Amino acid sequence: MGNWLRIFNEQRRLDQMSFYSSRSRNRLYTCHPVLQIIMEKAIQSMDLTILCGIRSESEQKEAVRLGHSYADFPDSAHNVISEGDSSRAVDAAPFPIDWNNKLRFYEMGALVLGIASEMGFKLRWGGHFKKRNGELFFDGVHFELIE
Repeated sequence: MGNWLRIFNEQRRLDQMSFYSSRSRNRLYTCHPVLQIIMEKAIQSMDLTILCGIRSESEQKEAVRLGHSYADFPDSAHNVISEGDSSRAVDAAPFPIDWNNKLRFYEMGALVLGIASEMGFKLRWGGHFKKRNGELFFDGVHFELIE
């Protein structure tokens, strides 16, 4: 009887865990393997969606035009030049997305930065960005791998 109860409880725990949609997973697979591992751990604690991994030149230009990025192509960590390279940045959001709830983005930032730190990796989070003129620029979805 004990084994059945253990199996039932484990299945219940797995049923309650969050997982990435196929769209999010495909975006995550364009990212550096370290980012993939960190974000796989993060979704075990918080429901997330992956918005962006690699950005093409046209996608980067559009992100700049919309004010979502201040880095021109190929200067963003989302941009790769060589075939087979992976993005050194990932954009993720708490799911469901509520752009007006900054607290959830801060919670996600703390979670992801904490996981990276525990694993011995350094990330730059867009919640701490500054524009070239020194003004704060909140890009709470952005996580970037630092060498």
